[in-house]
Amino acid sequence: MPYQPNPNFEPQPREDEVDYPVWGPPNRFARRRSPVQCRNCTRLGHTIAKCMIPRNDGYVHGCALCNTWSHQTDDCRGLDKMHKDDILDLFISNRANMPPLMATKCWYVSLYVYKYFKGPTIETGYPWTPEFGISVLNTPDLRIWATDAMELGIFWMRPVDPRMNSWEKVQQTFGGPPPDFQELLECPCSSCEEDLRELEKIIQEPRYTID
Repeated sequence: MPYQPNPNFEPQPREDEVDYPVWGPPNRFARRRSPVQCRNCTRLGHTIAKCMIPRNDGYVHGCALCNTWSHQTDDCRGLDKMHKDDILDLFISNRANMPPLMATKCWYVSLYVYKYFKGPTIETGYPWTPEFGISVLNTPDLRIWATDAMELGIFWMRPVDPRMNSWEKVQQTFGGPPPDFQELLECPCSSCEEDLRELEKIIQEPRYTID
């Protein structure tokens, strides 16, 4: 009997042609699309949100929400629609043992103020210092581990910055309370007290941005 094509055959897309969870391969229901390319490192197969290859300054550049280099993550309009907890996750827990996202405001200040008013929180980890990111670029073994962890989606393979492996270490690295916030706490004037109350109100709201 001559060969007959299978009418139900459906070609499978390559791994870098689809978005799919790190815990499973593409399947016949995966939507074909153009190759996913990270706009920070330009590699295929992941976006800025998953990138572990920093630039020469130790940061990952571009927007983790839009996967574009036209703006940084903290300038993205998408943040206006996000809950404050999700914003913290985006910059902190989602970057655990990964290079920090380039931003005009430091994530440490936001997290410190949040913890002050809301109490202890538990993070899965913290971003690297930029200095550690630079060392990953310049150390072949660390760069290989970072690349493998990124491509395989394995958390425990990510290199750990020894200066950022606990909240206590994070505070030591950044020098304790943020100076501007500490000054606000110590000032007895009514204006600073009012600013503190306003800041606490912002923290308690579903959405907020710390300037």
